[in-house]
Amino acid sequence: MSQYAAWAMALLVAGCLLGCDKPIDPAAYPLNPDLIVEPDGSGLPSVGLALLHTGDQVSLDAFAYEGGSWMRSRAFVHSAVLVQHPRGSLLFDTGLGRDVDAQVSADMPAYVRPLMKYTEREPAVDQLRKAGIDPESIGRIYLSHLHWDHASGIEDFPHARILTAREEQLAAQDPANSDVYLASQFDAKSVRWGSVEFIEQPYMGFQRSHDVFGDGSVVMVPMFGHSPGSIGMFVNLPGGRRFLFSGDTTWALEGFTRPAGKFLVASKLVDYDPGATRREIARVHRLMEYFPKLVVVPAHDFDVQQRLGFFPDFIATASARNLR
Repeated sequence: MSQYAAWAMALLVAGCLLGCDKPIDPAAYPLNPDLIVEPDGSGLPSVGLALLHTGDQVSLDAFAYEGGSWMRSRAFVHSAVLVQHPRGSLLFDTGLGRDVDAQVSADMPAYVRPLMKYTEREPAVDQLRKAGIDPESIGRIYLSHLHWDHASGIEDFPHARILTAREEQLAAQDPANSDVYLASQFDAKSVRWGSVEFIEQPYMGFQRSHDVFGDGSVVMVPMFGHSPGSIGMFVNLPGGRRFLFSGDTTWALEGFTRPAGKFLVASKLVDYDPGATRREIARVHRLMEYFPKLVVVPAHDFDVQQRLGFFPDFIATASARNLR
C-alpha cells in the first residue's frame, strides 16, 4: 500500500470511528434579510482579474467535502488572484512561492507532509515578470489567511504591503501555532504588515466589510472559521459580473452547493472553528440561492478555476493596465 493510500485508509477509519458530521441545514443559520441586498453596480471602474496557477495537488474527492467519493481522485490548485484597478493593483493570496520547498522542509511537521504533497508550477512573481508586469507594481497583497499554501510567496514581493485580519496575523506569529503556520514564509524583518479594518457596513449578507478602493469594485468580508482571521474577497465588474473568492471555507464548490463541510477528520485537522466554518458555508449557500449569477471561487477548486482560465489569460481585462 502506498503512503498516500495508507493515509487515506487511516483517515477513513478515523472518520468512521468519530462519526460523520450531519449535513449542513442552512435554516439553522438564518441570515438577516436586511443584509441580503445586491449593491448598486453602476459606475464601477473597469477592473482586470486573473488567476495565477502556482501549483497542484491531488487528493480524494472525499477529503474536499462531506459526502464526496472515496473512489475518485480530485485535482486541487494553489493559486493567487491578480486584481488590476485604476488606482493600484493587488494580489489576493500568493499561492506557492519561490522558496516553498525550503519552507516546507524547515517548518512543516513531518506527520502533515504526506497530506500536503504538492507539485510546484511557476511562482506568481515569475509569471508576472514573464508577462511584462513589474512585480514591484503590486502595492498590496491581501491574504485570505496565512496558511502555508496561501502565504508562501509573501517574501517574493518585498515592496508590497501585506494585509490580513489582525486576528490572523497574531495567530500566525504565535509559536504555539507553529504546526499550522510556517514562520519562514513571513519572518523577514522587511515584511510590511498591515491590517484589514472591517467596519459595520453590511454587504451581500455580511454584517461587516472593507471596501478596498471605496468604489464597490473590490470588497473584503470576514469569513472566520477556517482560521482565526480568514477573509473573502468580492470582485465586481461593470455589466453585473460578480465573483466571491472564498479562501478555504470549503475546498470545493460542492461544499457550498450541497451544502456540506469538509470531511470530519480533515475539518478537525485544518479548521480553527468547525462550527463557524459551517456557518460561513451556509451563508454562501444562501447567497448563491439569492444571487444565482454570483460566481463563487474556492481557493483550491481546480475545476472552477480552470473553467475561468489561468493567467496570462484574464477573466476580465482592465481598460487601462497600470502594471506595465
